[in-house]
Amino acid sequence: MLKLAYVNLWHLLGNLDEHMHLVAPVLVRLFKVELVDIRRRAIITLTKLIPKVGTHVSALVHHLKLVLDGNNDDLRKEAAEALCSLAHALGEEFTIFIPSIRKLLVKHHLRYKKWDETENRLLRRELFISDNLSVQKYTQCPPDVISDPLDDFEGVPSEEADETQRQPRSHQVNDVRLRSAGEASQRSTREDWAEWMRHFSIALLKESPSPALRTCARLAQLQPSVGRELFAAGFASCWAQMTESSQEQLVRSLKTAFSSQNIPPEILATLLNLAEFMEHDEKPLPIDTRLLGALAEKCRAYAKALHYKEMEFEAVCSKKMGANPVTVVESLIHINNQLHQHEAAIGILTYSQQHLEVQLKESWYEKLHRWDEALRAYTMKSSQASGPLQHSQNLDATLGRMRCLASLARWEDLSTLCREQWTGAEPPARLEMAPMVVDKSSCPFIDNF
Repeated sequence: MLKLAYVNLWHLLGNLDEHMHLVAPVLVRLFKVELVDIRRRAIITLTKLIPKVGTHVSALVHHLKLVLDGNNDDLRKEAAEALCSLAHALGEEFTIFIPSIRKLLVKHHLRYKKWDETENRLLRRELFISDNLSVQKYTQCPPDVISDPLDDFEGVPSEEADETQRQPRSHQVNDVRLRSAGEASQRSTREDWAEWMRHFSIALLKESPSPALRTCARLAQLQPSVGRELFAAGFASCWAQMTESSQEQLVRSLKTAFSSQNIPPEILATLLNLAEFMEHDEKPLPIDTRLLGALAEKCRAYAKALHYKEMEFEAVCSKKMGANPVTVVESLIHINNQLHQHEAAIGILTYSQQHLEVQLKESWYEKLHRWDEALRAYTMKSSQASGPLQHSQNLDATLGRMRCLASLARWEDLSTLCREQWTGAEPPARLEMAPMVVDKSSCPFIDNF
């Protein structure tokens, strides 16, 4: 377990700067455990971290001196190597530690050629050359770190590892594993979908042709959010190498996930990101854009929803899709309003009126806050109402006119209209009218209601 922890630390070296105050003390405490191998690995790992130790230098030197003062020759040698690396990293600033270290070396009759060279150069204030062997030793990762972490071997001798890395290795995507991991027909609850996403994302990373993504598979097993973040990249990297039948099965699984009523929003958002990623990669998934648009709107991902609705609108305009233009236009107006793109919404309305012969709805003007035009439209609707639906049309037009008058602050006109319509209105209609009348004194009948 500790060996794996050391390997993971080496993997994360580039991201540990702000966490050194947590990592360094833990590694230093391992200097005192009984197992020599653990102590040795702790020293080697800290040596690798030396360029990042910063304010922890004094504490690190102190504990390395305690190792020098111990009775294990192998650990003493590693401690001396670490001190040499510290000296190279700090330069003249390390000079202050030389007398106490020299005292310990004399006490135990220890001689290390590298230390002697380092000490002499520091005392002579000579610059260290960057290709010094002691520095090189700790700027290279060991074979078990730089090899593919998904391989099942513990490690190989350095010569063999170097030879292995010179030979390019191709990785064949296992379609069977991916189809099995992506199977979604038996998923129903939120917990099922969370487990499906975790399992599928890890499988994609393990099977990815990209060595960088395969390296992240272990981390994704420990932290599921990593798998979700890399889900689209892993999927895209595997997609090109899969057979057509495997691709079709994965698409069916995705459609099952999209149609589930219990899939968590964060997983649905991840799948929508996948669809967007594949489209950007010029490998769009064969999934109906109407479904993607509806789901994006459901997740309140309005930018994605706008993209898919615009594609649907273009298909309607070019007669490639038999969708209802009125429904598409209404959705576009709503989405643009949500994105505060009111000019775009007005443009959609104007274009639809001129080119699609769409019969405009009065409510569209309300959504655009074009109250004067909405008021005229509702007034015209009221005058044209006829037939068996006359009553409901009149009621809808009357309530629309009242909303417009209230928004335009035309209170006298609103009160007059309310008095005219109140007597013949049924209780549900009166419930909608009453809150809109601000001047209750001009409509005393409202108080009684």
